[in-house]
Amino acid sequence: MREGLKQLLADAPEVMVRAEATDGHQVLEQVTTLRGHEGLDIVLLDIAMPGRDGLEVLQALRRDWPRLPVLMLSTYP
Repeated sequence: MREGLKQLLADAPEVMVRAEATDGHQVLEQVTTLRGHEGLDIVLLDIAMPGRDGLEVLQALRRDWPRLPVLMLSTYP
């Protein structure tokens, strides 16, 4: 799903993918490395991820980067 979404976003010249993560821990590391809302406009976050799931990661992002917009994605019905 991540690759397909990245390909869709690649067609939009105003969008640049700054980072990718395979699990919840990597998401938090990447956001910290990019300094949250200073280096990112939005985080696209899957609910089902290995390690820390998307809801846990969302709670951590809200705590540490409250102004950073997050769009949650899911393949759940």
